[in-house]
Amino acid sequence: MQNRLFKILCSLIGAILLLSACSGEPDRKILIEYYEPNNLSADCIDVSLQSLETIQVGEGFTASVKITNTCSQATEVKYGAGTDFLITHTDGKTIWQRYQGGPIIMPLFIKPLAAGESFDGAVFTWDGRDSNNKSLVEGDYQAVVMFDMLTPGTIESVKSFKITN
Repeated sequence: MQNRLFKILCSLIGAILLLSACSGEPDRKILIEYYEPNNLSADCIDVSLQSLETIQVGEGFTASVKITNTCSQATEVKYGAGTDFLITHTDGKTIWQRYQGGPIIMPLFIKPLAAGESFDGAVFTWDGRDSNNKSLVEGDYQAVVMFDMLTPGTIESVKSFKITN
């Protein structure tokens, strides 16, 4: 259902862009390219979250996502439409989420990757506070990135960290 809604949204955005690009300029040429899903499997892509392992109460951190093609063939990684970053308790309960349930408007990125090649994807910054703007207390937590690719879908990466006094 979510995938169908995403395709409908993309079609509507494409139609709006096409109409706005054509208005007033009848001789303007427009190239619209539809990207067919490749045969990429989740087994071929490693998504790892790079961040600090220990921070102090009241501090935050910046985390980056490293994407690696672990297969023996080149591919294109198509991503960006819904990549999100969360801070959770070790039991999985969400404490803070970058996109608090609102619409996510992001460009589509297409990155060719040779076999074994890596690249640094999204960078996320968290200020050390929960969704109610309160500093987290001492304890064990997790940073979670939900890397949304057009194919094969969302790949989740979790990195544990500790908050100390």
